[in-house]
Amino acid sequence: MLALGTLAEIKHDAQPPLARVRIGDLHTDYLPLPADIGKNYRRWRPYRQQTQCLIAAPCGDLSQAIIVAVYHSADVPAPDTDPDADVLLYEDGTRIEHKPGALSITTPCTVSVNTDVDVEIHAQGAVTHTGGGNAAKGIVQGDCICMLTGKPHPMVSATVEASQ
Repeated sequence: MLALGTLAEIKHDAQPPLARVRIGDLHTDYLPLPADIGKNYRRWRPYRQQTQCLIAAPCGDLSQAIIVAVYHSADVPAPDTDPDADVLLYEDGTRIEHKPGALSITTPCTVSVNTDVDVEIHAQGAVTHTGGGNAAKGIVQGDCICMLTGKPHPMVSATVEASQ
């Protein structure tokens, strides 16, 4: 038996995580939630109550049912419609989008990036740079004090750019 329902109660701290599913007036026992497990990763994603789901119950026995999948709905729409993009959208507005050859992160949060290759950053706020080489050598920014006058440097860059 296959049935559509919604996640009514969720136990995220159970191992494995469990949910009760509401199908009309009926509530199942706690069932294991689907996992996202690959060869090189295990993903944790807490489920949202009232998310639409599909359960499979062998021989119609709900005590043996499993949650097969969860679905987008009018209450929980897909975060994008671009068939070439993988998108994660978080409740605080953070959006991570990956397309072949491009990664985009938009967030209202503090960001920390560690990489062995070049980084391109566009920010509305302050950027703190820690890195090797001469990536920022010779740039005069607004908080530089002139060693001759002791005053803010008169030749401040309007758009700070750095290159080696």
